[in-house]
Amino acid sequence: MHEVITDWQVDFQTQIGKNHAKYFDENNWFYFTKQRFDLLYPSYGDTYPTYNGSIGMTYEQGGSGRAGLGVIKQEGDTLTLKDRIAHHYTTGLSTVEISSQNTDKLIQQFEAFYSKPINAKYKTYVLKNDGNADKMKDLMQWLDVQGITYGTASYGKSLSGYHYGSGQTRSFSVGSNDLVVNVNQPKSVLTTVLFEPKTKLNDSLTYDITAWAVPYAFGLEAYATTADVRPSGSLTMEKFSPNKLSPAYGYIFNWQSLKDAQLLAELLKNEMKVRYTTQPVTIGGNQFDRGAVIVTQRDNGQGYHELLEKLANKHMRELFVIETGFVMDGPDIGSSDIAYLKAPKVALIGGEGTSSLDFGATWHFMEQNLGYPVTTIGADYFSYVDLADYDVLIMPNGWYSDFNDRTTAKVKEWVQSGGTLIAVQGAIRKLKGAEIGSLDSFNSDKEKSDFEKIDEQVEEEMKLIPNSEQERYEIREYVAGAVFHVAMDNTHPLAYGYSKDYYSLKTSRDRYGYLDGGNVGVIKSANDHLSGFAGEIVKKKVGTSMVFGQERVGSGQIIYMVDNPLFRSFWYDGKLLFANAIFFAGN
Repeated sequence: MHEVITDWQVDFQTQIGKNHAKYFDENNWFYFTKQRFDLLYPSYGDTYPTYNGSIGMTYEQGGSGRAGLGVIKQEGDTLTLKDRIAHHYTTGLSTVEISSQNTDKLIQQFEAFYSKPINAKYKTYVLKNDGNADKMKDLMQWLDVQGITYGTASYGKSLSGYHYGSGQTRSFSVGSNDLVVNVNQPKSVLTTVLFEPKTKLNDSLTYDITAWAVPYAFGLEAYATTADVRPSGSLTMEKFSPNKLSPAYGYIFNWQSLKDAQLLAELLKNEMKVRYTTQPVTIGGNQFDRGAVIVTQRDNGQGYHELLEKLANKHMRELFVIETGFVMDGPDIGSSDIAYLKAPKVALIGGEGTSSLDFGATWHFMEQNLGYPVTTIGADYFSYVDLADYDVLIMPNGWYSDFNDRTTAKVKEWVQSGGTLIAVQGAIRKLKGAEIGSLDSFNSDKEKSDFEKIDEQVEEEMKLIPNSEQERYEIREYVAGAVFHVAMDNTHPLAYGYSKDYYSLKTSRDRYGYLDGGNVGVIKSANDHLSGFAGEIVKKKVGTSMVFGQERVGSGQIIYMVDNPLFRSFWYDGKLLFANAIFFAGN
């Protein structure tokens, strides 16, 4: 249970539970409380309201979506749909009843929740403005939705605070364009929960992820300080000036955020031909890094600028004119370092054997975030689909239990023939088991020997651990949604638009050694663990491991994502990474 939850919120939950128990006891119904779940991760229907001053409750009934009209229990009794409805109906009315009996107290406590700021360790969070306007705008829009206030501050003194990127205390200054979030505001509790660098756990046996700090999710350099820095101004972002294009040799735009990927997706949907930079270039006095998108008259014909202007203005992307193909600093437009981008045809596997949550997040990304067409292929009929119709195949997290040798051989043949396979988390385990690709769990024979010794030691120790303590002992090999620093090779197409630092949310203990080449994102040591619970053995093994990588297999590519950058669709900084995988990495 999170430490910011008030004594009143805890007490009233108990009162509600006792009121339910009164009616359940009258009917001789079984029930349980306290034992299974936690009130920590702020993304549930009970925790998010709780951090906003409400009393969040979760009522769940055995049977879930599998029970149908009835399910036979282990003792031979039958739990019917009618029973389940009665249980929910009773808890619903019981909630209304106990709340109505405590109306004055509820209103009083709700008002008190917002009356003064929380007594938190950190008073101020400072997010550094590195010039990526899209990240700042996205963050500000997100904060507006949460009702969290922010601004800028004229603070001349040097400060000391927790640096999210390193996990260390550092000195820093507040710039005039840095975003300042102070906990002295009505949403004090929610602000503290969403920004705190490390969540305090009163029990390491947790139900879900234990790290979610906003700076990591948005990929922003940030500090948490005990100093009380109050915002005194508003962060003014430069307004978008609509493009007014005329016929020209070509136009170019930066590759820095998902918004750039959205424009690229729409250009391709409108059958415009595009190219992109694989080396930095300077055009018209403006510098463009790898991944910048180029649209030329040569590729698209006379009048191309009219559609380009319309689409760029729709997505509020600034275009820069290319007056000549002769580039003074960087490769010329006709160079092989300015790559032509073939519009990829993308397929996504779903259904039986895949995680419905991860499939849904990926589908949502393609349809709602990126806005690029994707074809869903059910795992149950996957073996009958002609993969030659697709350039990119996404295997979301899952166990792929119905993928037999024939099916995996089909995937391997398609990749070898030139396809790009994006494998996420559990899908990688399936590929490894089918010996598709060269992934290994170790970097060297010595590392393999060291890990085997650790496993043998754990196995020996487990023999003498009392049964009641085994679960706590086993969490040494468990990771509950922890943040790790990942060193990125931002010269690789999979990491275009990124700095050399990325913060990855690790939700499984899956671990793979470095590839012979194509290690795009790696964890270099156990010290790269920054936030959230990760067992000591997990940290030992995950150090020196590959997180994001790409490997050539025949004429095709496999892109490995050991951590899911689209996890629950809230890790904003991971979305450009997935767009890179779709458009650039296998092109």
